[in-house]
Amino acid sequence: MSDSALPPEGSKRHYRRVLGVIHKNTGHGRRPMYASHALWTKLGEFALSRSEARSALKAARENDAVIRWKDGEGQLRYGLTPDGVDELPDATMPIYTPEDVDALQAVIEREASRPEHDQNQDVIGWANQHLQAIREGSDD
Repeated sequence: MSDSALPPEGSKRHYRRVLGVIHKNTGHGRRPMYASHALWTKLGEFALSRSEARSALKAARENDAVIRWKDGEGQLRYGLTPDGVDELPDATMPIYTPEDVDALQAVIEREASRPEHDQNQDVIGWANQHLQAIREGSDD
């Protein structure tokens, strides 16, 4: 992350809170990406205002720590990128487990089934990175 992309000192806590909430609520048998409405609700429980949460999420997306995806039902969802995982002191790759392989592959299949001009290649790459991390993690 470049210095210009770092969140202001006062908002680092909010930024890490966003990353942490996404991390704690994805994978391990749950959906691989966290629904936006659930994210806003959870962040509100941590006393983050809508403005603070929006700013932190925007910074996380600009820093490539979080990726956004619109699923097949039109719901916005968020997932941590490997860079986002690196920013959390209590997280290491892989953050997904073998039980999440089918769900990650479903994201790829859903995205690949869209017309070519509507496909989000970043999401396909994101899911493939996490699948690769699971494979590498199971080789240990």
